[in-house]
Amino acid sequence: KAAEFEDLASETLLINAASEMADKIADCLKETAAGTARSHHVASLDDLLTLVKANLGVAIIPVGIGSLAGLSLVPLGGLELVRTVSVYSAAGRRRGTACATLFNMLRAADWGFEPATGRK
Repeated sequence: KAAEFEDLASETLLINAASEMADKIADCLKETAAGTARSHHVASLDDLLTLVKANLGVAIIPVGIGSLAGLSLVPLGGLELVRTVSVYSAAGRRRGTACATLFNMLRAADWGFEPATGRK
């Protein structure tokens, strides 16, 4: 079952200040009933995960990070975040096999978003 922002109003929210999504998360929280919740900005992802594991609050984090950290994950409805992934390479240089494979996989992946806008 997915949680809604209103469900977070009684929780202590931990926000990773180093995340590129911290401002977007804070804006979403202010616009909803969760804006009345206590929140703390945490300096690093490691600190955030330690606090969540110690049951000192809840956090909005990517699924991959939560899975690796062994946390219980609950989907959050009404929140659409987009992460920007950039890959750079020197033009005109021959790429190694691993690098070329990575580039081809990234280009071929169905990201579910329009490349120019980042929207579904």
